[in-house]
Amino acid sequence: MNLYRKNLQSIIRRLMPATLVIVIAIGACAPPVFQPGDSFEGEILIEAVVEDAALPVAIAFAPDGRAFYTEKATGRIRVLTAAGELLAEPFADVNVVSNSERGLLGIALHPDFAQNGFVYVFYTRSTLGQDSRSTSAAGDNRVVRFTAVGDTGTSETLIVTLPAAPGPNHNGGNIRFGPDGKLYITLGELASASNSQTVDVTPGKILRYNDDGTIPSDNPFGVGNPAYVLGLRNSFDFAFDPVSGVIFATENGTSLHDEVNRLPAGSNGGWPLVEGFSKGTTVDVEAGNYVEPVVATDGIIVPTGIDFAPDATFGADSESQLFMGEFLTGRVTRLTLNEARTTITASAVFAEGIADGITDVAFAPDGTLYVLTTTSIQRIRPDDG
Repeated sequence: MNLYRKNLQSIIRRLMPATLVIVIAIGACAPPVFQPGDSFEGEILIEAVVEDAALPVAIAFAPDGRAFYTEKATGRIRVLTAAGELLAEPFADVNVVSNSERGLLGIALHPDFAQNGFVYVFYTRSTLGQDSRSTSAAGDNRVVRFTAVGDTGTSETLIVTLPAAPGPNHNGGNIRFGPDGKLYITLGELASASNSQTVDVTPGKILRYNDDGTIPSDNPFGVGNPAYVLGLRNSFDFAFDPVSGVIFATENGTSLHDEVNRLPAGSNGGWPLVEGFSKGTTVDVEAGNYVEPVVATDGIIVPTGIDFAPDATFGADSESQLFMGEFLTGRVTRLTLNEARTTITASAVFAEGIADGITDVAFAPDGTLYVLTTTSIQRIRPDDG
């Protein structure tokens, strides 16, 4: 699905049930059906930070309180000050192809940002030297690095080059640094499902690199292979469990199911051999260890941003739990992990009624939750009265 095709969004909203069922896998038992509906125990405020935003997709926070975010179609990286002011001048801009799910997508700050000022972004490069919606203008997907000098990005440096064809959908495009200091990148299967189970190509994977774009020698599929996880269709976002360090990733499926996957190193999400739960059957995959999703929806919600709560800002029950944005429903859902951090035991609606399609959710250093939509950036915080 094209996240930004609003006419399709409106059609699906009319066809979809008022509340979708989320199916949760618990251990080896038959997965129960859980109907989300329990709200956060406490009052929250949703405040507009940026109104009339130009399709922001991903946001990253600096230790000094600034926030950097990407605009999908303009190719601009924008800066919010620690006080929440949007700077008029962009931090930097790149030449993007923005048709379908392409564009300026992911952003991540180097773990040593306070010392080196490194800002990394993922984008689909335009060969026309400007924003374009022409499929033929797509040169490649790439990750580049800027160096922050104040609020200005300098010294654009190519880090990783990745394919963009055939596409233009299932592009992935999110990036994060892991607890090991390595750079992780999602790349969808680029509308060619066979890519996902082909070990020696990059699409349909989560990829792992050193911060300079070289490939770590201890990657799970062998020396010289950047693949960290196989068998993905279009993992829009992912986050590292702050307790176990394991990746949890959203997965955009067909009209049947969307997923959340727990993805240890060397695992295989199963696409296109299985979608949703395999219902106890053995999935024959060529490589990797097949993992069942921890969440599979009955119908589609288009899960996008995902992040772990860093503290107890929203209550002790929320600390280190997983929060997920749903593009189609306008909800933020809280997913509770078991003590072993291997399964999801409950799902609850944390916030709802967020208009125009959620593209990212991310916790700020102060514990508040930022929600990006196609038209705005909003901040959720506890209502202290």
